[in-house]
Amino acid sequence: MATAEKVDVRCKVFPGLFSDEREVMLELSDGQTVSVPISGHCVTTDQDLGENDGVDGLVRLVVIEKNDDYVIIELPQPPVARGPRLKVPSRLVIHSVISVAE
Repeated sequence: MATAEKVDVRCKVFPGLFSDEREVMLELSDGQTVSVPISGHCVTTDQDLGENDGVDGLVRLVVIEKNDDYVIIELPQPPVARGPRLKVPSRLVIHSVISVAE
């Protein structure tokens, strides 16, 4: 069995196109932001999502590489303009979770 480290990353969460989808805005380590559709089960928020207003939340993503300054994470669905991997600042990472793939 293989293990994969996952992290919860701070983000801004918006309603998605579908009821089980969320639009997540992530800050990248170069200061840019990227918006990606993510399955709702990967996202947590403390508030209900409004029609258009984003709320603070966390998205759980797989770690590819990490160091003191940044974490490279892999998205389940890559954004149109980028690949599946993004570099986010370490300060946005809340904690790690080790999961076992069967």
